[in-house]
Amino acid sequence: MSHALLISRRGRLHGDAPVTVPFPSHTMLEVPAEPLSLQYFVASLCDLRVDPEERRPLGLRYARTPEVQKLISKLQRSKFPQIPKTTDPNVVVSVLKEILSDFPGGVFRDEGEEFISIRPDSSLEIVLTYVNTLIQNLPCFLSQFTYLVCRCLRNLVFQTASTSTTTDSYTDMLLLFTPVLFPSSSADVSRFLRATRITLVLVDLCDTVFKPYLGVSWDPDDSDDDFFRHVVLNLTHLANWFDDSDLSSSGESTERTSDYGSLETLEEVPGLDPAAVRPNNDYYQFSFE
Repeated sequence: MSHALLISRRGRLHGDAPVTVPFPSHTMLEVPAEPLSLQYFVASLCDLRVDPEERRPLGLRYARTPEVQKLISKLQRSKFPQIPKTTDPNVVVSVLKEILSDFPGGVFRDEGEEFISIRPDSSLEIVLTYVNTLIQNLPCFLSQFTYLVCRCLRNLVFQTASTSTTTDSYTDMLLLFTPVLFPSSSADVSRFLRATRITLVLVDLCDTVFKPYLGVSWDPDDSDDDFFRHVVLNLTHLANWFDDSDLSSSGESTERTSDYGSLETLEEVPGLDPAAVRPNNDYYQFSFE
C-alpha cells in the first residue's frame, strides 16, 4: 500500500502563508505551512525501493551539486513530484535533510526539563511514555507529517543496509537527522545522546507509537486486500450519505445514522499496546556503547 495515500485531508495545508500553532513549552510558534508537494515527496520516500546493486551507505551529497538542486527545483515546481528510479539514494537523503533543516524551530521543541529525565540506559517503557507525550502535544497536521518523516527514515535505513549492517545505517541516520527533530540537542553531548535514544524509538517503532494519533483506520500490517476493502467501505458510506441527502432535500423523511465527518473513524483506532512491543534491549542501546 502506498504511504502517499495516507496523507490526511485534515493534515493538508494550502497556501504559503504561515499558520500559528501553539506548542506546550512556548506561547506561539510560527510554522510555515508545508505545501502538498512536500507531503507527497516525504510520503513517496516511505515506499522508495533501491536496486540492491545500486545501494550504498547512507550519507549526504553537497547541497549545491546539480543532482540535489534539480530535485529541489522539482519539488518547488510540481505538486506531485516523481522521484526517478535512477536517482542516487543519497541525493534523496540530502534533499530531505535540506528541507527539514529549514523547518523553523525543528519538529520537537525539547528545551523542557522533562527531557533530562531520559537517559541512554532508560528502559524502553520510560522512553515510550515520553515519546507518546511528545506526539500527543503536536498539532494534528504536524503529528501526521512527523509520522511520514519517521517512516521514510526507517525505509531509507533499510534501503542502504545491504552495503553495511543495519546498525551502521541506523547510526548514520541518527547522526544526520536527530538535530533536525530535536534542534537544541546539539548543545552538548549528553543531550544529544538522549535525543538519539528518542529518535531511534520514533523511527524504528514509528508504526506503533504514531498509530493512536494518525486519526485514520489503518493498520500497517493490513494486506492490499484489506486496504481496498476499507476504501470500498468508505466509498459506499459516502454514496449512502449522498442518497440520504437527496431524500432529505426532496422532502422524504429518512433517519440519518451517520454523517460525512465519520468517514475517517469507521473503526476506532486502538491505543498503544505495550505487549505489542517486544524489542531487544541491547539493540536499543547500540549507539551509546
